[in-house]
Amino acid sequence: GFSRQSRDPYRRRSGPRAGGSFRSLFEGLDRFRQGSPFKVDPHAIASEVQIERKLYCVWTGMRLSTGFDIDHCIPFAAWPCDDLWNLMPASRKVNLRKRDRLPSAAAIDESADRILSWWEHAYVARDAYSRRFTLEAGASLPIAADPDADLPTILNGLQARRLTIRANHAISEWAP
Repeated sequence: GFSRQSRDPYRRRSGPRAGGSFRSLFEGLDRFRQGSPFKVDPHAIASEVQIERKLYCVWTGMRLSTGFDIDHCIPFAAWPCDDLWNLMPASRKVNLRKRDRLPSAAAIDESADRILSWWEHAYVARDAYSRRFTLEAGASLPIAADPDADLPTILNGLQARRLTIRANHAISEWAP
C-alpha cells in the first residue's frame, strides 16, 4: 500500500515552501474562506484608500477619482484567482484595453512602486485584511510560506507566477 507520506499532499517537503507546512498554510487560509462572513469588496477598500489618500491606477499612475475598475493583475480567465494580491485599482479605460491579457514583466516592473503602495495601504496596513493578504500570497504564489513575507518578496512571487502562466497558457501579453 501507499505510505501516509505519499497520500498526504500537505505533508512538509523540501523546496521553496520548506519554511512551513502546506497543511498549516491552507488551514489558516480556510478559516478566512469557509463559511466566513468575511467578504472583501475591493471597490470599497479602494474608496477608503481614496478618502485617506490619493488613489492611482497601478498601470499608468493616473489619479483615479470616480469610475475606476478593480483589475485582476493575472486575468481571471487565465487563472481564476480572486486573492487580494491579484486585485488592483485601474482606470476603466486601461482595464478595458488590458482585458484578459497578461501584463508583461516590464509592465509589472514599471508599476512596482504603485503595486507595492496599493498593497500596503489597501491590505497590509489594515488589520482586517493584512493576515488574509499574506496567507493568500503564500498559498498561491511561489514564495516561502512565510506569514511575515515582505511586499517585495510577494511582488517577486507575482512575477514568477506570471512567468509560469505565460509559459503554460496561450495568453497574449499586455503593456500600458
